[in-house]
Amino acid sequence: QEQLATPGRSSPDSSQPAPPDDTHATIQPLKVIYPLHGIRTLAPWQRALNDIAHNSGWNCRLARWSYGQFSIFAFLTPSSREAKLEWFRRQYDEEMNDRRLNIEPGQTPSVVAHSFGTYILGEALCRFDTIRFNKVILCGSILPVDFPWDKLIERGQVQAVRHEHGNRDPWVKCVRFFVRGTGPSGVIGFACRHPRLEQEKFNFAHSDFFANDHMVDRWITFLNKPLPEIPRSKETAHIPRPSTSAPWALYGSVCLGVTLLLLAVAAIWRWF
Repeated sequence: QEQLATPGRSSPDSSQPAPPDDTHATIQPLKVIYPLHGIRTLAPWQRALNDIAHNSGWNCRLARWSYGQFSIFAFLTPSSREAKLEWFRRQYDEEMNDRRLNIEPGQTPSVVAHSFGTYILGEALCRFDTIRFNKVILCGSILPVDFPWDKLIERGQVQAVRHEHGNRDPWVKCVRFFVRGTGPSGVIGFACRHPRLEQEKFNFAHSDFFANDHMVDRWITFLNKPLPEIPRSKETAHIPRPSTSAPWALYGSVCLGVTLLLLAVAAIWRWF
């Protein structure tokens, strides 16, 4: 049973004088996590994270954040990926306006994203500057190596990022040849640098990040790390997505398939 978050801040004592107005004061973090999974899975790691988070005083939201199995064919189709991006935006809006979460003005949730979930998250942050997160955890990332996490942190759209990448992940190495807008960051790491972007490399395959002890030792520790808030920049300049090459392997596979189909049809026509 999913637990609901408690209020982010306690009510002030009316007997004490009100604190001075400080627009740069640190806002107490909202201890809510949104988990985003990848394709071709029902993501049992989300339920494991829910248990671990609950034991650590966090609320891992499951009800709205599982989109079911997403096929390889859907993943290769631009319209299907775009539909998931719109899904993400709707879920975020519904969560942030859910009265049961008692989210106070200025508070933001955290997010853990794996594989295709990193793509959805990155695309959404670049496209919609009203989507904001406190802590971001990435693993098995398929975002481009030059994704602008430093710029997103600098303008206060996210407060801190932890990126875990593994050197035994052939899926991440080749995905850019089939899907535009992706890259091998899950193996190489991100090129940008920022004091609040931490990256750690493991001898992991694509889904080796979900052991309970790893989530407790690395993820919960990162989520609980106190950080002064980076104020949201008043400038809303568009942060462009990294330029990526066309998915030539996909195009070649489609052309080859069409050619073989035409040859087969021609052979059958001659036979009859």
